[in-house]
Amino acid sequence: MANWVCRSFDSVYEPYAKLRGGAYYELINGRVLHNQAYHHVPEIRVAYPVEVPDQGLIKRKPMYELIEEPYLLEFLTAPERHTGLFQELYR
Repeated sequence: MANWVCRSFDSVYEPYAKLRGGAYYELINGRVLHNQAYHHVPEIRVAYPVEVPDQGLIKRKPMYELIEEPYLLEFLTAPERHTGLFQELYR
């Protein structure tokens, strides 16, 4: 597992700890349980990765190669400028 974050990124774990984890728990057998500490959660949706070549997001391309083109990673520091990208990634 890997994660891209901005240098100035700070994690906020308090709500996660207070609610005892995420909204759902995936069990070893693949079954998914709703965490009862959450009152309203959306249904789980399966989404598959899409390629966005203009942004350097290509399946099977090592993610850390993008460091050579840091402008492509601006969506991490200025997501408001890249709403179209997020809509495409999460359609």
